[in-house]
Amino acid sequence: MILVTGGTGLVGSHLLYELTSSDFNVKAIKRKTSNLENLKQCFKYYTKDYQKLLDKIEWIEADVSDRDSLKKSLRNVKTLYHCAAMVSFNPKDKEKMRHINIQGTKNIVNLCIENDIRLCFVSSIATLGDYNYVKGKEFQNEPIDEFTSLNPNSPHSEYSITKFDSEEIVWNEINNGLNAVIVNPSIILGFGHWNTGSSKLITTVAKGLSFYTKGRTGYVDVRDLVKAMHLLAISNIKSDRFILNSGNYSYKELFSLIAKALKVKEPKFYASPFLTGIAWRIGKIKEIFTGKKSSLTKETARSSHNYSLYNGNKIKDYIYGFEYRAFEESIEDICNAYKKQ
Repeated sequence: MILVTGGTGLVGSHLLYELTSSDFNVKAIKRKTSNLENLKQCFKYYTKDYQKLLDKIEWIEADVSDRDSLKKSLRNVKTLYHCAAMVSFNPKDKEKMRHINIQGTKNIVNLCIENDIRLCFVSSIATLGDYNYVKGKEFQNEPIDEFTSLNPNSPHSEYSITKFDSEEIVWNEINNGLNAVIVNPSIILGFGHWNTGSSKLITTVAKGLSFYTKGRTGYVDVRDLVKAMHLLAISNIKSDRFILNSGNYSYKELFSLIAKALKVKEPKFYASPFLTGIAWRIGKIKEIFTGKKSSLTKETARSSHNYSLYNGNKIKDYIYGFEYRAFEESIEDICNAYKKQ
């Protein structure tokens, strides 16, 4: 039996399809307030027989930050995929994010040890070091890999800190006998969940985006991510981590590919750090008066100018035959799904 946390999110939804379509017995955790519509839409993109697969999932009402509520979900579970996490770059969400990401991971890890459960932990590239950040302005082109140490001199978002602390919990218990493997995905692109997380990139371009920055980062198709997670979880690999990244692209390249696939105008104007600095401050003022959270925060404005390269090739040496989809193919598939929606 397999248990998935975060089953209603982007990664969890695609992972549940991967598992149910492979005929595994699956449980998934959801909160009382969870909406399964995005999950249903995700399955619809894959198959007309989506309801048969959805019916295979045994849903358990629980909260990762509540240890007692988790216990009832662990009966007969041999493998656990911990996908649940809160992603926010709003300072107001700091404590809530720490509670879910750090305390939630601690609960999951402790219960895995107590019940002899294999863990696949979804971390992030946000926990990795940064070769490219040198005195704030100078850049190198050496790709970041699994051995890159965190640079204490570079700025880190609260989200990054919570994921780093979460991964440290997993590593500490691996040293104490936890059977686990860790994945560090780059920015995850996939169909569904259009108004949350990285999927909002598609929606934003579709509605019209005039500006771009010169930042560069890594991307991975969610289908490649969940396939890698599945193959790693059923392997004998443990006490190791893998960056999952199909390639590194600038924001201009990304936005232009999305715009072409959607047949909308490409962004034409460069937004300098000065301009994005003004923009997030304006967004903050609007937030105060309207109560509506701005999508551009101080953290996202800063990160949009970061230039980071990631090496996601390690998994190819451990999982025979694993290959990433071509980036252009991923964008085309995702945008086609968006247009159908």
